[in-house]
Parts: sequence; structure tokens; C-alpha cells
Amino acid sequence: MRNIEEIAWDLCCLYYENKPPINSSGELEYYLAGSLATLPLLCAERIQDLILDENGVVIDANEPIEIDGSVKTILQSYRRKINDADYVFVKSEPSKIGLVDKINTEITDMSELSDLGTNVIHISDPREQSCSYNVSVIDFQGKKIVIPSPIDIISFKLSQCVGRKKAIQKRQHMEQSKKNERIINKHNEAYLKQIRDFIPLAMGVSKLYSLDNIVARMKEIMESENNFDHQIIEEIKTDLSQYPEITELFDGLNKAKVI
Repeated sequence: MRNIEEIAWDLCCLYYENKPPINSSGELEYYLAGSLATLPLLCAERIQDLILDENGVVIDANEPIEIDGSVKTILQSYRRKINDADYVFVKSEPSKIGLVDKINTEITDMSELSDLGTNVIHISDPREQSCSYNVSVIDFQGKKIVIPSPIDIISFKLSQCVGRKKAIQKRQHMEQSKKNERIINKHNEAYLKQIRDFIPLAMGVSKLYSLDNIVARMKEIMESENNFDHQIIEEIKTDLSQYPEITELFDGLNKAKVI
């Protein structure tokens, strides 16, 4: 049985074969995101960050980064089911023509997706992004696909954690009721899941990129989502105090000044 990251890789390939994410003029049209585009990082052999101009045209690329076995081992703790097909809309969206038939005939181990994912993987879920687009190309067994920059992946994960903490705190200041308690419990469950996803990804990415580069982009993304909250960042750091590689990121964020 294949690992879920290999299934995700094949699904990404099907989307991109149906409609390439970068057109013939070198413009980034869209790219897949979420767990569908994060899981392939777990089996990637190398990664290369693309350089885009202000119009989303690919003008260059950084040197490829080899992903060694020790980093893969860390990243593979992220393994999870796929629920849907997220994508970031830049100039257009993925083509769905013929995609369902391709998925049903070419992906033979769809049972590895969640029940929800089996039904909706062919339905693309658009995401809006309020800051610049950073994307990378990853290689696996001679094939390449476009994914969000790994730094962006962990930055949005952390921003989601902060947002969930803010929602919990807001509810805690409201009048107590059974309904409110249920909502707080749901937020707590979602926060813990997001933290579980964040830990292996942040630990792995911190082995691939410099701390300064990660912190700078994290700050930019979290500010764009109004989630650059020093107090909550410090609380999350406390929750993750047993992971020194990650607490270094939080120290860097807490030293940063809000623009």
C-alpha cells in the first residue's frame, strides 16, 4: 500500500496535467494548497523556490535544496487524510474537465482519502491570499509539481493557530452557557489539531531554511491576516516548549516589531 503523500502527489499531477499552474508566458495562474499540496513535500527529493515579479511572472529560481532522509523522517509525522482540493486563485482556477474520470481510473487507492475527500476531491476550494505569492517546485521520481513555499505553509499554519486562540479567548469573555462551552471545546479541538500539523512541518522546514528568512515571511503573512499577536505567540511557544527548534522561531517573532 502506498503512503498518502504519494497519492497526493499523483492527484496534484492530475490537476496540473489538466491545466498547468504556469502558462506559456511564464505567469502563475493558480496553485494547489492545503493538505493536498503539503503532503507531497513528505516524499520530495529536492525543492526549488521560484522568484516571481510583481505581476506573478516567473523570472528566476533559487538554487535547489536537497531534502535528506533525516528531514523526510521529521516531515512524515505530518501524515494525514486529504479532505478536499484547496487552491490559491492568482489569475484563473484549475480545470475540472475530465478530472473526475481521471481520478477514478488513475488513482486506484482512493480509500486512503477520508470519506469526505473521496466525494469532493474533484471540487476545488478557492483561497484568497492578501500578501504576495511564494511558490516552489518539488521533485520526486523525475516528476515536478508546484506547491506553496514551505515557509508559507508553516506561516499560514501558525496564523491559523493564533486565529483559533483568539477565537477561544473571545468566547471565554462571553457569558457562560452550555452552547458557548461547546463552541470553546470545538475551537480547542481544532487548535490542538492545527498544532499537531504545525509541529513536524515547522521542525522540518527549519532544517531547510534560515531562521531569519522564516521569521521575516511568517511576520509578513501573520500581519496580512491580523494575527501577529505577541501575547498569543508567547502562549503557543509555551505550549510547544518541548520543541527547541520551534521555540527559536517564536523567539524571532517576538523580537520582531510590528510595522
